[in-house]
Amino acid sequence: MARFNGAQWRPIPVNFTKGGQEAVQGVVIHIMDGSLSGTESWFRNSEAQASSHFGTGKAGALYQWVDTGDRAWAQAGGNRRWLSIENEGRGGDSLTDAQINRCAEVLAWAARTYGVPLQVTNDPTGRGLGWHGMGGSAWGGHTSCPGSNVRAQLPEIVRRAQQINGGGSSGGSAGGTYTVKSGDTLSEIGQRLGINWQSIASANGIPAPYVIQVGQKLTLPGARTYTVKSGDTLSEIGQRLGINWQSIASANGISAPYVINIGQVLRLP
Repeated sequence: MARFNGAQWRPIPVNFTKGGQEAVQGVVIHIMDGSLSGTESWFRNSEAQASSHFGTGKAGALYQWVDTGDRAWAQAGGNRRWLSIENEGRGGDSLTDAQINRCAEVLAWAARTYGVPLQVTNDPTGRGLGWHGMGGSAWGGHTSCPGSNVRAQLPEIVRRAQQINGGGSSGGSAGGTYTVKSGDTLSEIGQRLGINWQSIASANGIPAPYVIQVGQKLTLPGARTYTVKSGDTLSEIGQRLGINWQSIASANGISAPYVINIGQVLRLP
């Protein structure tokens, strides 16, 4: 299971294949030809036979409808190996700046979680950031989706994803460390940091049953966010991640008395 903690989790009950995602080669950009609310309503209708992992609104909303361990029904023959983002708008539109940011956040997360390279691709057998029409008839024949204006914005999505991940070209280039504390599990650490926990285990050579020890320093494959949990303070978070806590505060616009809230997603400098 994998859910991006930067998105609103709004699971749909139908129109996807449980456990059906065989691999993640990259992320595919779509245009909705409609509104975010209308598209969500359609995805919840069993007659639609369609869905997407993610969706953005023009004002910057980001929804996740399908867990990335499950197969969304977005691009026919490309479903088994690609994640999908539907974007509010119609053919001929460009993405808003907010939508570009949201797509970049998903792509950056996919790079950290699945090792997706931060590059544009026009090849359905390649890897990176793609677009619906590149799959041709095998991907449903929607060759005009998402339109030339959106396609022209793909390099900017990649550029912003690289910035989010610290300027690297692929997942893991902007890694850090995390010091295990009492009660931690790999699953919980991965959830708070927005990283697939199996990738943390792999990066540190931790085999099943995935035992970690208090005080153990874990190498993190490209972590750039942290989700606050009960009892956290900026000082404690900084100490565990080996980052000056004042720099975390500065990166997130947090000023004295430096209050943080449970569930808050912090960007890490």
